Amino acid sequence: MEFKATFKSMLGLTVIILFLTFITLYTGIVFSEIIMVFIGIALFLILMIIRIRFKVSFDEYQLRSTGFFSTQSIRWKEITNIVRMVDYGFPKDKIYGPYVYEFKGQNNKLKINFKLFPIECMNQISKITESLTIQ
Repeated sequence: MEFKATFKSMLGLTVIILFLTFITLYTGIVFSEIIMVFIGIALFLILMIIRIRFKVSFDEYQLRSTGFFSTQSIRWKEITNIVRMVDYGFPKDKIYGPYVYEFKGQNNKLKINFKLFPIECMNQISKITESLTIQ
């Protein structure tokens, strides 16, 4: 099963980036500052890259997460611990927020920000992880 980032799921981020995009584009056009136009375009492109590139997929064997630059995966049977980043305390709880989970294995770990994906993604993965026997 595969879930991609959606504008609805990341509504707060979408609104902020679009607001900053329009402000920088408007400023660049009104004051003839080409650098501001490029910044506005870059902000919009970042939003589009997040929407197109970010995804979480899983099957009966492994969990995969694709970010900006890489795809990480962890096999279900290798998971030894699942931690919400807010459980680490300050400063990680402030940096990551309540929707970021860390799936730890013996040799690797995978962080997923479920705020970027539809709620069904977190629900499906929760059902699978409930059946795991984690030491």
